[in-house]
Amino acid sequence: FHLFFEKLSSLVEFAYNHTYQKQKIYNSAYYDATLQIPNRHGMKYFIQQYEKDLTNKQLSVVLLSPSEYIKIVELYGRDAGELLLKEIIQRISTCVDYDVVLIGRYSSSTIYVIVSGEIDDSILAQHLERKMSDPMEIHNRTIYMTVKSGLARQRHGDCIEETSRQAEIALSQIRKKN
Repeated sequence: FHLFFEKLSSLVEFAYNHTYQKQKIYNSAYYDATLQIPNRHGMKYFIQQYEKDLTNKQLSVVLLSPSEYIKIVELYGRDAGELLLKEIIQRISTCVDYDVVLIGRYSSSTIYVIVSGEIDDSILAQHLERKMSDPMEIHNRTIYMTVKSGLARQRHGDCIEETSRQAEIALSQIRKKN
C-alpha cells in the first residue's frame, strides 16, 4: 500500500510540474514579462480565440507610441522606458468612457489597444492625448511626453489584423509629419 502512494505521489508531482512548465511556456510565448500584458503573439492568439465574440462589435485599433521613449531609455535606462509604458497602460485603463477590449505590446515602444463601440475617432484621439499630456514621475524625475497615435476603425468585412495594419499606417504617417 505504501508503494502505491509513493507512485501516486510521483504521478501527481509529475502532472503538477508538467502543468507548471506548460503555463510558463505559454506565458513566455504570449505575454510581455515586464508589462504583464499580451505581446504581439499573445494579441494574435487572443484575437483568434475570441474573433467570433468580436464579430458583431464595432472595433477600433489604436497604436500609441511615446515620442520620447528612445531618449528616456538613452538618458535613464531601459527600466525607465518600461516605467513610461506602464504609466501609459495605467492611463489607458482609466479610460472609463470606452470599452477597452485588449491592451498589448505591439513593439518595444508601441502599445496596442482594441476599443469596442460606436466611437468618434477624433474624440477618442483627443481623449487619449489629454490622458497622456500630464507629466509623469519616473525615477524621481518629472517627464513630459507626447504620444503619437495611429487609429483605425474596423470596416465591414475587414479582419482585425487588417485594421491593425491600417492603424500602423496611420501611426507611420503621423510620425512622418513631425
